[in-house]
Amino acid sequence: MYKHEEQIVHPELDKPTEVEKVLTVDALAKAIGRPLELSHAGEIGASDSGHGVFFALDTQDNTQSYAIKRFGNSQKAQREIDLLHEAANRGLKTLQTVLDKPLAVSGVKGVDVVTRRIPSLGTMNSIAWSEYYAGQPSYESEIVPVMKSIGQYIGNLHANGMHHGDMQLKNIATIPSGEFVTFDLENAYFHADKKSALQQVDFQDDCMKDITTVIESFARSGFMASSSDEIFWQEIQENLLQPYIEESDSLFLLDDDRHKALMHCIDRCKRIRNESNKAHLTIDRLVAHL
Repeated sequence: MYKHEEQIVHPELDKPTEVEKVLTVDALAKAIGRPLELSHAGEIGASDSGHGVFFALDTQDNTQSYAIKRFGNSQKAQREIDLLHEAANRGLKTLQTVLDKPLAVSGVKGVDVVTRRIPSLGTMNSIAWSEYYAGQPSYESEIVPVMKSIGQYIGNLHANGMHHGDMQLKNIATIPSGEFVTFDLENAYFHADKKSALQQVDFQDDCMKDITTVIESFARSGFMASSSDEIFWQEIQENLLQPYIEESDSLFLLDDDRHKALMHCIDRCKRIRNESNKAHLTIDRLVAHL
């Protein structure tokens, strides 16, 4: 599956109303022949989505629930379904689709992609990154292994010829075993020849976008918030980029042009971190005057 030139803009539609959710769950129940009801479990984590993701629970088997993701048109929805199938075909753990076509519901805007929900899915933006600092025992024992696994995960995606397109921490998740689950693929594409993908300049450019996106996401998360920019960059290099290079078995990050791109990324991270620190300082001052 080749690169899709038009990138998708969030959000797709306004968040669905409660009436729209109920109508959709009823339609899904008829489509799969199961008794379902609207479930509000997991909505806190789904609030970050630009698609108004919501859930349905099987009333006769409470171990089975479904995630419903709304799209503005059927072409974008079908593309996500196809990409989830391709991810599975390439050996990546991903969300299992329930329907091979988008679900259209009378009286409800847009269409829906339905997948089996993974209740124990934990996204990386749920980690309190700002509470840790380099050299801290809990940082070394708990956070460093997670960072290295993220770098390895992204390296594995790229080695499989996949560009994600929105590699923020909220879109990186694991199950309790530590295995990563690949999802939110509307901006993704798979290179036709995964063996040679990382040798292609255009694909390398897109991989760089994934890498810089996740680095900037770390900056926004408060990672190394109490440390200098130099320490932030050192930890990113050692615990994210080095594992990525080892897993992807590619040295393209060391090229001069890629190094320049990383330096531009670090400059953006400095601004992000500075703005975040100013915001926290303002909040602290307001709290002090209460």
